Amino acid sequence: MSNTRSLPDPNKPKYKHVFDLDALEQANKPREFVARLDGQDYTFADPYQDDWQTQTALDPTDLRGSLKRLLGEQYEAFEAVPMPMWKMRALNDAIDKHYRKYYGDAGEDNA
Repeated sequence: MSNTRSLPDPNKPKYKHVFDLDALEQANKPREFVARLDGQDYTFADPYQDDWQTQTALDPTDLRGSLKRLLGEQYEAFEAVPMPMWKMRALNDAIDKHYRKYYGDAGEDNA
């Protein structure tokens, strides 16, 4: 019995399947979401473009933090306009509905 082992073939793939995230491209880029308040248009960034680390670290109850992130430089002007909470809720629902058209619901197989 020989004590030598054969070396692996360097040309043979190490794994049968590799999900290559480096080669992954976003197939369906969403349109921007724009809302009008007090005659001014506000553009809300795509929340799905955040790094997953950023997204999972967010406090889902921090409405101001979410708006600051989504509106960027427009946040202060948006925040200065009084608006009843029912309109804010409608806005939040509309943003969510808009981006779910492109990304689907959490838990769905969107691959």
